[in-house]
Amino acid sequence: MSSTSKHSFDSSIRFRLSSKIILLLGGLVTLIVLSVGSWLYQKDKQRVLENLQNQLQLAANTISLSIDGDIYKKLKGKESVGSKEYAEVISVLERFMVNSYLGFERNNIYTFRVIDDTTLQFTAMLEQQYVGNTYAIRDEMRPTLENGQPSYTDIYMDENGTWVSSYAPILDSQNEVVGLVEVDFQNNVYLLSLQQEQREIFMFMVIALLISLVLSLLFARYLSRPITEVSKGALEISKGNFEIEIPVRTSDEIGRLTRAFNYMVQENQEKEYIRNKKKEISAANRKLDELNRSLVEANRLKSE
Repeated sequence: MSSTSKHSFDSSIRFRLSSKIILLLGGLVTLIVLSVGSWLYQKDKQRVLENLQNQLQLAANTISLSIDGDIYKKLKGKESVGSKEYAEVISVLERFMVNSYLGFERNNIYTFRVIDDTTLQFTAMLEQQYVGNTYAIRDEMRPTLENGQPSYTDIYMDENGTWVSSYAPILDSQNEVVGLVEVDFQNNVYLLSLQQEQREIFMFMVIALLISLVLSLLFARYLSRPITEVSKGALEISKGNFEIEIPVRTSDEIGRLTRAFNYMVQENQEKEYIRNKKKEISAANRKLDELNRSLVEANRLKSE
């Protein structure tokens, strides 16, 4: 007992080769651009940040060394405004601001005094409307407040802009920390250049991604077209069409695959030709045998 089954070929494509190539090359180019851009940005950021920190630290140290700590610790915030002690501290800030070419702004240089473990109070400022207001202690301030060591921040942002700050201690005659000087850079040209560089890196990444997608699409079509032609040719052969011939478009491995396919088709054509000839010869032999038998029978009848 025998059974026959007819197999069907599934010609559907769930995920095209061109799509894979586009995703692969697009992702690779994006990763490269992002990595290189990030490395360049971090390198420039570190260089700019070190330059800013050095300038700010020098300014904060210069101001703090010029303030008499014994006089400063007499200040009590807003109630001290107008006192001779306050005027002396303000004169130090004013003398520093004479150096306007350094690029510091009046409202970004001020001093604090400690209220408790978490809070400072604005003590002396050239822009006096904030004197007496409280300010939460930043982690970067603690080395200065606790150990008397100058310190500075990384680049940070708040609702007022982009900042880099530096701190220096105000010491009294007992070498104890009685206050803190803060000097800020807000939206400095260096900081703005970093922000611009960020935007440029992002735009370059988008442009590179679009270019890579276009090139990937072209390359994918170039690569997948002959493969698609070979697969269609194979389907035609399965239907009994041995007259098909696929044009060879490349001289690489895909071109070799196409040539091999055409060679296979030619071999099948020759084999099919030979099979047909054998069938014709077999049919002719059968007819000849039938004719011979007819002649033998005719001779027998004639003899009788």
